[in-house]
Amino acid sequence: MKLIYALIFVSVGLASCKDDGYHPCVNSSGGIRAENRATAQFTGVDLRLDGKLEISQGAQNVVVEANDSQVPYIRTRVENGILIIDSDRCLKGGNFKFSVQLDDLQSLNVSGSGDAIVNGNFKPENARFTISGSGDIKGSLDAKSLHAVISGSGGMDIHGNAENLDAEISGSGRIKAFGLLSNHVNSRISGSGDLECHATQSLNAQISGSGDVRYKGSPVIESHISGSGKVLNSN
Repeated sequence: MKLIYALIFVSVGLASCKDDGYHPCVNSSGGIRAENRATAQFTGVDLRLDGKLEISQGAQNVVVEANDSQVPYIRTRVENGILIIDSDRCLKGGNFKFSVQLDDLQSLNVSGSGDAIVNGNFKPENARFTISGSGDIKGSLDAKSLHAVISGSGGMDIHGNAENLDAEISGSGRIKAFGLLSNHVNSRISGSGDLECHATQSLNAQISGSGDVRYKGSPVIESHISGSGKVLNSN
């Protein structure tokens, strides 16, 4: 039964990226152009296209850059305070770039193989960064708490400060956070994913599989390990 569902899922996914007579794929053509988008207020960004996203702090602004033929099919809309960047059409080829400015970044999600860079000096009370797929997130922030989640083979490279870091990795993803100074770190790893962290007071590591937790600092350590994963001192 699971195999049947998997085959159906794959078939639907393939169908969404092929010409069907009703919604043919849009090929990249024409020159590259940038288009400013007006949106409602938002405090989070959800990238659902395989493009490059750059986030910086400032007056809210959204710019889409792509081939002339594909710009009209890239959607930017706000739902529940989250800016969603996606398309309801199959877009073939082309290079997508998105520049987003906002005053307060509280959440960032990257789906697929998109890449996001966070610049500036964001200071959210609580932040959540998530990756599903092979995408990457790089950046810095100063938060009271950061919840970092990876499902798949994606990677995060985070710097700055977070009083509390809550890290979850399922699959082969990797979170590099030696440069994120944290008082308390809670980690949950399933699979072969790895976490690098800098904890000053406490580190709780729950590992199932072959993933490792590498730490800097001198925290009190509590670990629960099933499998070949390890907690390693990287000082």
